[in-house]
Amino acid sequence: GRAEEAITVYDDVLDRFAAATEPALREQVANALVNKGNTLRQLGRAEEAIAVYDDVLDRFAAATEPALRERVALALVNKGVALEYLGRAKEEIAAYDDVVDRFAAATEPALREQVANALVNKGITLKYLGRAEESIAVYDDVLDRFATAMEPNSREAVARALVNKGDTLLSLGHAEEAIAVWDDVVDRFAATTEPAVREQVAGALVSKGNCLFDLAGDLAAAEATYRRGLEIVSDDLFLKANLAWVLVVGGRIEAAREIFEQLDGLDPVGRDLLRAGLALGRDNLGDAFEALRAALDTGLDSATSPFFDDLLRLLRLAAGRGHGERMLAWWRTEGLAERYAPIHAAFTAFLKGERFLLDFAPEIRQPAEMLLRRLAPRREAAPPPPPKRRGRPRKRPMS
Repeated sequence: GRAEEAITVYDDVLDRFAAATEPALREQVANALVNKGNTLRQLGRAEEAIAVYDDVLDRFAAATEPALRERVALALVNKGVALEYLGRAKEEIAAYDDVVDRFAAATEPALREQVANALVNKGITLKYLGRAEESIAVYDDVLDRFATAMEPNSREAVARALVNKGDTLLSLGHAEEAIAVWDDVVDRFAATTEPAVREQVAGALVSKGNCLFDLAGDLAAAEATYRRGLEIVSDDLFLKANLAWVLVVGGRIEAAREIFEQLDGLDPVGRDLLRAGLALGRDNLGDAFEALRAALDTGLDSATSPFFDDLLRLLRLAAGRGHGERMLAWWRTEGLAERYAPIHAAFTAFLKGERFLLDFAPEIRQPAEMLLRRLAPRREAAPPPPPKRRGRPRKRPMS
């Protein structure tokens, strides 16, 4: 396809000018290499992409020209993203550290942006390695370095650092601190016109709203948070979808349906789960099960799906409206109790008591215990894992 054609063009540049000494041609060679690496990464050919990024470093690591220094920083950041794809977290972090070591003192805006992005990406990786405290320290480093930056990409990095710091604090059970950090995002950036920064403002308010909704059970505060977000970013689908869920759980089905009609661009899994919630809110189990089946057939993983928390909301709603046993029976008759064994076990325990987890095999029981804490976060003092903010935070490659 066109990507392969683009790689051929980049290779032609390299064949013609790889040995050139003129600054303008060296810059073209560096551009071709970085673009080739990016294209390979986007095609899922991460190993090849890393080899190309390493070629950039071999050729230009000692360069002093600003344009070439920027390309070296780009190659390192994008190498880190490619390493993440391969699950090589230690090397990924080393790539981000290399960016900081080389360019932390740089004053050029383009290099400052690369340093900021490398730090945020490092923080995200540390969190998912279970090193939450280190992750928070990295986000604080971003704020120390770039809180007053005016470059758009650096401002976005500050906003991303704050959003992810809040998510990480919540994962440690520090809900009040997390909410304060998300509020800081809004205070700093609510008036911005930069789309990428506005996206982070929306993300902060989604995270805050989900914390209030799913963990605290405060429907009124969650609704106010989502509506505040829509005042700032009126077209954000996740704010709308979460607002619709609050309305469903609160019994305001018609108002929720009106929002649902605005969600054509939402992922089909998210739409199907919300459609199931709307039907369940009307006690229409046939339509609810049909919509839920569509979502489950697509696939919902508790660790990676950005809509798994909506499934938990649906199960709580079923129990709250007296349909829990029929929901359990439906899972069994549809063969879903085996495919989604941990969530089936967790919902069984949610309805009947935690002792019923003993009826399940140990390899099912352990993940089911974690899911039960997410289903019933207010039944115990220990904080459950937090609701996700619509999927794993993205590592931002640079172009």
